[in-house]
Amino acid sequence: MAAAVPEPRLEIHPDTAQRWGIADGDLTEVRSTTGCALARAVLSTTIRPDTVFVPFHFAGPLAVNRVVESRTDPVSGMPDFKATPVSVRVAAAERPGRVPSSRKDPR
Repeated sequence: MAAAVPEPRLEIHPDTAQRWGIADGDLTEVRSTTGCALARAVLSTTIRPDTVFVPFHFAGPLAVNRVVESRTDPVSGMPDFKATPVSVRVAAAERPGRVPSSRKDPR
């Protein structure tokens, strides 16, 4: 799996991405009151404009679980992944500890 998808992808609607100044392929910072994680933006019209999605199986600064609030569903005990409000912005210039660029060579 890591070879096929080496870094998390933030699925975001094109209208939302445009409003927040995010382009397809940008490294983004996803932040909540509990933490932040990094993910590469992927524009998708299949996601609602008021929603973003990041898979949760990455570690370290890529771990979106750092962003999820500790609330759990009272019946199932599952984390309340779908109700964590976040802000998303283009990440600062890549620094040590950040994921490397995966943008395709424009040639």
